[in-house]
Amino acid sequence: MDGIKNRDVSSYINEIISVLRRRGNYNVYKNYFFILTLLSFNVFASEWSSEFRCFTSDNKKPINVKLVNVYSGKDNVSLSYVKYEKSPVSIPIFLVKDESEILSEDRPYVNTTVWNEIVKGEINGAYTVISQGARVYGLTYINKKGKQFDFEENTDAYDVEKKDCIWN
Repeated sequence: MDGIKNRDVSSYINEIISVLRRRGNYNVYKNYFFILTLLSFNVFASEWSSEFRCFTSDNKKPINVKLVNVYSGKDNVSLSYVKYEKSPVSIPIFLVKDESEILSEDRPYVNTTVWNEIVKGEINGAYTVISQGARVYGLTYINKKGKQFDFEENTDAYDVEKKDCIWN
């Protein structure tokens, strides 16, 4: 399936550590706690995989964002973040709602997930993703001031070889 990849977990941890270092606003103890939490999830197990999705807004000046979920079936844990095209940092997001609805017995469930965005230790906004099977119908972001941004999945941005979003 496009957007799903297996990845060396140590490179993912290094990416997270570099993001935390660049931010500079987290104290050392929070960094250590976060890393120890990751290690407690048995992050070096081979069952870790990741899924990424590429989205583009329909604004006059389009905004591109990548949503990444890294998960372990063995430990039943997921780590997620968003990365805006023009931003040097990734933003952690945390799942707060996951609902499935059956619209028809012969069709996949419609799944709605809501993720809180965390910036400087505070909730800064929320992302809502609506999908059915492998199809993503959209992503909506609402910032803490209530401004809404709508995104559509941008399948043209998927680079299967690099396993990343490439924005043209």
